Amino acid sequence: MTFNHRWLLAGFGAALLSGCDYSGDWLFNGPIDGLPPVYQITSPDGGPIVPADIDTIEDIQANTIYGEVAASQNTQVGGMTAEFIGTGDSVCVWVDPEVAYWTQSVAEGGSIIGEKFEYPDNPWDDGDLDLRVGLSVYYTGSPSRIGDFNVTYEDSLGNPVDIELQDCPNEEASSPFAEFVDAGRGSAERCTIQRTEPGVSYTIALTSWAVPLDDDRLGYGLLVANGPCNGPGGVEGAAGRSNQATEENQLDAECVILGEAIRPLVLENDEEDYRPYYGFAELEAAGANYPQVFDFELLYCSDATDEVNGPMRDYCRPEARQVAEEGRACLWDGFEEDETNPLEKVKCFCGDPNDTPLNGPG
Repeated sequence: MTFNHRWLLAGFGAALLSGCDYSGDWLFNGPIDGLPPVYQITSPDGGPIVPADIDTIEDIQANTIYGEVAASQNTQVGGMTAEFIGTGDSVCVWVDPEVAYWTQSVAEGGSIIGEKFEYPDNPWDDGDLDLRVGLSVYYTGSPSRIGDFNVTYEDSLGNPVDIELQDCPNEEASSPFAEFVDAGRGSAERCTIQRTEPGVSYTIALTSWAVPLDDDRLGYGLLVANGPCNGPGGVEGAAGRSNQATEENQLDAECVILGEAIRPLVLENDEEDYRPYYGFAELEAAGANYPQVFDFELLYCSDATDEVNGPMRDYCRPEARQVAEEGRACLWDGFEEDETNPLEKVKCFCGDPNDTPLNGPG
């Protein structure tokens, strides 16, 4: 009798595959009760978002939509979508993800920006949203799946050609020195559609590329406003922030939308029933805000030479000292809950002073 060892190996491999779970679920975050990883943002009445008239910082706070998104639980990207109807004039879309990120090592460089980063950041509380906007007819996604504005056509030679039909690439990132790129981790992104088609639907696609590790849920603030994002008559001007491309104020965009760090409250409803907060007053009334985040964000985007605000260390050192005096511990001491640790874990916006990086590539 002849014996074919290849059949034996094939059968053994099939038995392994049938007896093991190769779904890859263990590579992804688990679900968060009541918070979906993908959903559509609407106005309070369930329709498209209506661009708001913005003249003051109070207008910004009243018309900002605050919400959270859970980490994706599979290989598909997560995020949110929203729609608005063109007005015939320019429309600004501004989004600020939780919360603010910096690299302490740049402080050794001696620049004005570097002087404020003399204290480490808490990387566990920062996330990243990427912003794209375009005509809804070109959007390839759905309320349950994040898409893009890329379409393919065939040229005269039969070759497929990919083109991107978004009307609002993020050409106005939070850093004026970084045009045509995404603003990055914890940084606000904004873009202006110079002239919207009246009565035509536009789709906003927000892709959650990174979710904070401290709670696996990303907070954000989203504002859709009439007029441009930049300039004296724009959203940035209404917030009292500068729009000059100088090193001193390149972080000003962080202080247009304030308070996007949201408390991880227990959500009792199903994912299909999730509802964001419409305006800062509603967020505050629900107890979902961190009051201290305002001081933190204002320091982050202030001039480091400001005699009133000063550099970031003037906020970070008292924060760590107060937490220690209260017998508690910051989440960067161990973002996973440790039942053997009697210290209560609290949210700290600054990092661990014992984890101080050096400047340069090393």
